[in-house]
Amino acid sequence: MGVREYLKNTLKPIYLASAHVFKRRFTVKYPYVALKPTERTIGRHIYYPDKCKECGVCGRFCPNQCIDQVEYEYQGRIMKGIRIDYGLCMFCNNCVFYCPTGALGISSAYVILSYDREKLIFGPQQLSELPKSEEGKKVSVKFYEEGGLSHK
Repeated sequence: MGVREYLKNTLKPIYLASAHVFKRRFTVKYPYVALKPTERTIGRHIYYPDKCKECGVCGRFCPNQCIDQVEYEYQGRIMKGIRIDYGLCMFCNNCVFYCPTGALGISSAYVILSYDREKLIFGPQQLSELPKSEEGKKVSVKFYEEGGLSHK
């Protein structure tokens, strides 16, 4: 190894570290500023009862067994719909992938908070409503392969 390569290998980490010292911090003050979800964000499920055939495939392919079927009233008739326990869900997306009719979808709403564990169990009515979007202050995030994260 020559002197030139040795200096390059020694000074490159120092340069990269010193370049990040003067950049703005990436920490976000969450309750006041919400991150804008990226296109690949896996958030809360959306349930389309019109497409559901009550087959239960979504619950069988769930690794955490957080999906079960419950009876509920939809458009004047009793149907079996799904109930998801978000206290157990790991957002693996298996239920959406294996649903043969496309009755389950994914939204980009990633905020699911509650002080009570029972409120983390969403029934068919809650899942069929589109989640409220976080239209407060947004921070856009870009990922660069060499430079890491950047925000505006």
